[in-house]
Amino acid sequence: MTALGPTTAEKEEARALAAAQASALERRNRPLHLPVIAGVLLGVALISLLVSWSGYSKAQRSLEFQRTRAGSIAVEVARLKQLRETAASNEGVAGLNEPMTQLLPRITSAGVAVGLKDPVRLPTNRTDAPTRDGARLRRLEYDVADESLTNLLAWVERSLAEVPGLEVYRVVLRPEPQRWRLRITFSRWEKAE
Repeated sequence: MTALGPTTAEKEEARALAAAQASALERRNRPLHLPVIAGVLLGVALISLLVSWSGYSKAQRSLEFQRTRAGSIAVEVARLKQLRETAASNEGVAGLNEPMTQLLPRITSAGVAVGLKDPVRLPTNRTDAPTRDGARLRRLEYDVADESLTNLLAWVERSLAEVPGLEVYRVVLRPEPQRWRLRITFSRWEKAE
């Protein structure tokens, strides 16, 4: 009797079975948890980076605001010192602006010069602060509307240039459907009459 060897079909089946077992063993031995852990750590690092970047940006904006504010405070302190020195040397009243009879026409003509569509009307509110130490504060509140924001701002700049000592006390700017509305209060220190 001779022993018969495995047939070709049995050999193929055994080979396929061995390949399947080897593939399953390879998958079991492959460290899948390491790439997953690395991916999770990368995600956490990216989120941490975004949160840190956001905090850094906010801190930068706050720092820039504080620097600007400190600069404007320094300018105002210098101005206050100058005013105090002027008042102490009894030149306070001499350094004030003379009362101006052409104050309102100059502000109105500035509106015409820059091309405002409607003429600038008289101030809606005029107040003169009580006289103190030979000086008084005049406040003029205007309500002006125009289609062009550029013209409105040019009017403010021209008014400040045309009237010596004129300052902006308060500004409210609102957009309307077809134009811009500017409520502005000018102030000016003058010698009391």
